[in-house]
Amino acid sequence: MLNAVIFGTGNIASHFTPAISKIAELNVSSIFARSEEKARLVIGDGQINIIYNYAAIPEDTDVVFLMVNDDAIKSVTAKLSEHLQSSTMIIHFSGSMGLSEIHEHFHHTGIMWPIQTISKSDSSLVLKETPLSISFSDEYTKEKLDRWAAHLSNHKYYLSEDQKKVVHLSAVFANNFTNHMYVIAKELLNAEGLNFELITPLILKTAQSALYNDPALNQTGPAKRQDKNTMDKQLDLLSDVDQKAIYQLISKNIDKKNNS
Repeated sequence: MLNAVIFGTGNIASHFTPAISKIAELNVSSIFARSEEKARLVIGDGQINIIYNYAAIPEDTDVVFLMVNDDAIKSVTAKLSEHLQSSTMIIHFSGSMGLSEIHEHFHHTGIMWPIQTISKSDSSLVLKETPLSISFSDEYTKEKLDRWAAHLSNHKYYLSEDQKKVVHLSAVFANNFTNHMYVIAKELLNAEGLNFELITPLILKTAQSALYNDPALNQTGPAKRQDKNTMDKQLDLLSDVDQKAIYQLISKNIDKKNNS
């Protein structure tokens, strides 16, 4: 059995800590947290020690699961190297960070990146159905991650660093940017006292169509049909300069892809 420590109490930790704790090969002994309250929300009644400083990390730690913010991964790893052997396995869960951020100080490094938007409050998330992108520095780490990932998800993918970057970029377009469009749509509706639920069926239909058809074949709207009259009227409705710019840029790109 390998002794493990969890670092973090955020969105990723809230879902992965309980699941990792159930892996028979791992003994999750401690969770590194800024506050007991945040740690308790993650571990519940689990028999996991809460630690608040690096000196308290057990010396016999075999694996550290880094579930911290992307911009903290490198600095946290550097601090860990002052307290742990270089043979300790370090695993992070970031989509934007690679192995190089953690491999400088440790020999066995890996990544388990969930290709999904994750929040603490999302009780509907089914981890088993969440795709996991797996990266590793060596065969020993690959062997371990292969087994652990099988416990966590039914869908695991071994991606190169370059492939992972492209998947993360595509996820930003498909998820982050799309959600921002929802934010704008909601603001426009609310400004007129209208409910966002008016376009809920449209949102669901668009997402479902993208799953079963080439998204390029699903494209509709005034930009595709080059309906300048409608586009000019809609631009007049937008008082926000940034929203106008977004409308014009996306419309131009749709026109270019469909009518060039």
